[in-house]
Amino acid sequence: MKMKEMIEAVRAHAEANYERDGWDIVVECYDDAEIEELIVEGGMPRTAKGAIKKVEADVKDRYEIYCDIAATAF
Repeated sequence: MKMKEMIEAVRAHAEANYERDGWDIVVECYDDAEIEELIVEGGMPRTAKGAIKKVEADVKDRYEIYCDIAATAF
């Protein structure tokens, strides 16, 4: 699978899950180069599903930090 297809799959997943688990961060903040960086980090996945899982790990970490900060706002 080509990198462009993997990035498109990650973007489609992020848009479909915009209001879940921090995927809005990808839609709003990540450009294609940043998504590619996350996909290839630690080795190239063979499938779109693998690419989504790799980006999901980063999104999950950022979302947890966001939730921790948001919980202290009030």
